[in-house]
Amino acid sequence: MLTQGDQVPRFTVTTTEGRAISYLDLWQHSNVVLLVLPPDAIAAAAPYIEGIRERLADLPAGDTACIVTSDEVNGLRAPGALVADRWGEVRFAREAASLADLPDPQDLAEWVQHVQHACPECEGEAR
Repeated sequence: MLTQGDQVPRFTVTTTEGRAISYLDLWQHSNVVLLVLPPDAIAAAAPYIEGIRERLADLPAGDTACIVTSDEVNGLRAPGALVADRWGEVRFAREAASLADLPDPQDLAEWVQHVQHACPECEGEAR
């Protein structure tokens, strides 16, 4: 399982909307919220997904990519969620036993806000 401080594995997935996304196209350009859901849970997760997208809409445009997929991603089992900065460092990751156990959409948005305001140089000095 991916944990805070790990690097996001390079992946290519198909989103629930049918778009192919390569992590390499986002790396160094966008923070990432990644949701990996079981294929049979996509419809049931629609309100949850919408809640996340609504909260991320309040953030600066183009700063964060929200990827929802049922494809496998190394280190993150479905259902699972992660937030990573634009350099690929995992800042938050959680695997859940069920959709109900996924983090609240507001919590994910707060992690993104934290990433947006974090100073990598300062944090490097603190390590």
